[in-house]
Amino acid sequence: MLFRSLRETIDQLIRHRLAALGHPNDIQDIDDGCRRLRDIDIEHTLGLIRVIRETPAFYNLIQSPELKRFFEILKPDSVPHIAFDNCMIRVDGRENTGREFAWHFDNAFIAMSDDLVVFWIPILPVDTDMGCLKVIEGSHRKQWPIRLRHDFEKVAFS
Repeated sequence: MLFRSLRETIDQLIRHRLAALGHPNDIQDIDDGCRRLRDIDIEHTLGLIRVIRETPAFYNLIQSPELKRFFEILKPDSVPHIAFDNCMIRVDGRENTGREFAWHFDNAFIAMSDDLVVFWIPILPVDTDMGCLKVIEGSHRKQWPIRLRHDFEKVAFS
C-alpha cells in the first residue's frame, strides 16, 4: 500500500508537471515520465525529486511501522532516528547511467553514525540488469574501515 501510494503520487506529479509545461502527459510509467521531463530540461527532473520528498506519501513510507519493525530486528537495543535530510529518492531510469555508483558504504557518504541502517526500497520493478543492490553475506557483522579517495587536483576550491 505504501509503495502504491508513493508510485501514484509520483505519477500524478509527473503528469501535472508535463501538462503545466504544455506537453502530453500520457506517460506509460514513471520512467517514461521522468525521461520526458529530462528531455525537456534536466532541472524538471531534479525539481521533481525535491517535490517528491515533501509529499505525505514519501513521509508515510519513511515513517512506516514496517520499516520501524525491520530496524528493531537489525538493531534491537537502539532507538530509530530518521535523518530526514538524508532520505533520498531517485527517479533515474534504466538508460540513465549518470548516477551509477561503484561499490561503497553508505555511511561513508552520509557520515551520520557507525550505527547506521540504510534502507534501499525500489518503488518500481528492478532486475539484475539494472545493477541491483547486492549484499555480501555476513558483512553486517563487521565494522569495515572507511577510506575516502579524492582527486583534489581536479576540484576547484573558492
